Amino acid sequence: MEIEQIGHVIQKWYQTEPWHGLRGRIYDKSAQKHEFKAIIDLIDGIEATLKCGGDQCVFNQVVNTYLKTTKVFEPDILKMIFNRQMVNSTVDFFERAKAFDAEMSFEDIGQAMRNVWIINMIQQLEKQEVSLTDSAFAYSMLYPYTDNLLDDDSVEYSNKKKCMMRFGKRLGGMRLDAENPYEECIFRLVEIVEDEFPRDEFPTVFSSMLAIHRAQLESQRQHKEEVFAYEVPIVELTFNKGGTSVLADAYFVSQRLTESQIRFYCHYGVVLQLCDDLQDFIEDESRGHWTIYNTQCGRPLDRLILKTLAFNEEMVREIDDENWKRVYEGCILMMIATACFGLSNKFSKSFYREVLKYAPVSPKQLQKLSRRVVKLKSQMGIASQIEMMKGLVQKLELDS
Repeated sequence: MEIEQIGHVIQKWYQTEPWHGLRGRIYDKSAQKHEFKAIIDLIDGIEATLKCGGDQCVFNQVVNTYLKTTKVFEPDILKMIFNRQMVNSTVDFFERAKAFDAEMSFEDIGQAMRNVWIINMIQQLEKQEVSLTDSAFAYSMLYPYTDNLLDDDSVEYSNKKKCMMRFGKRLGGMRLDAENPYEECIFRLVEIVEDEFPRDEFPTVFSSMLAIHRAQLESQRQHKEEVFAYEVPIVELTFNKGGTSVLADAYFVSQRLTESQIRFYCHYGVVLQLCDDLQDFIEDESRGHWTIYNTQCGRPLDRLILKTLAFNEEMVREIDDENWKRVYEGCILMMIATACFGLSNKFSKSFYREVLKYAPVSPKQLQKLSRRVVKLKSQMGIASQIEMMKGLVQKLELDS
């Protein structure tokens, strides 16, 4: 059924007509200046807090001030994506991730954390309690382990294939003895899922994990420089990887999904994959990794971006809750707009100037913010971040 529904999503892509022009919330220079200052004030406040010994009350005030100052989302929408339950889940994940693998980097934890947030948002869409379940933790932790192995150009393909084939057997239910520390980690994560969802009772949970595993392996065909784009079914590979990824997330939330739910979550996953591919455009191009965006033979990406936005609009129409529609419309538009930063030579001049207006900060402002964030991370270890966030949970004024 999953393959059939992804087929429907692929067909929807080919049938989707691009927007005739960009539309959505525009940020003029004044609005971008406001958002930039709000974030700078937040960073300044956190740095000042660290200098005075990490006073929890000051930190809480700094964060709550930012949440009240930012105008990216209205307060009622902000509550949906930044609330006590979501912050609790984030803190829980950071603590469990470091306990599971003390050597895991901040970047890898962040990569896994993004998947936890997707699961938390699906919990809200499905009107379930927002929390970090054991399965959500385990599945999200598998992301950096498997993705980083497949993306590591220094690892021979034969070694990648052997490792991933053994991982696939373990996902399929075969009991294997780990041959190295890497397998010990990923096999233990599979066990955590099995403890929450016995295989005999919840077969769809494991079939969905096998589906994303197969899609990951197939997507390696995009990583061969000698393969011309027209010889590789880029759309199918992209849609299978993106669609099966979020569909697995959905099965951890609701183990019995209807056909329409399966189709929706596949569609949702594809939209996120398209955003990721656009964000990674420069890196993928430099490494000879084919995606939908870098196989345009020098043609401007204007029409393809408009098609992606129209495709996202088709997905959003399937959401019943009007507030969640606004969340997804706004988030995806901002993600795509900021992903276009630095790609001016890939668009027509007029389109590039226009798309920048849909980002809450300008390219130069984002560069400055990125440098400040890097500096802040070097000053603030993961342990102190966790402790401060735990204290913040109890004082979130958005919940009042």
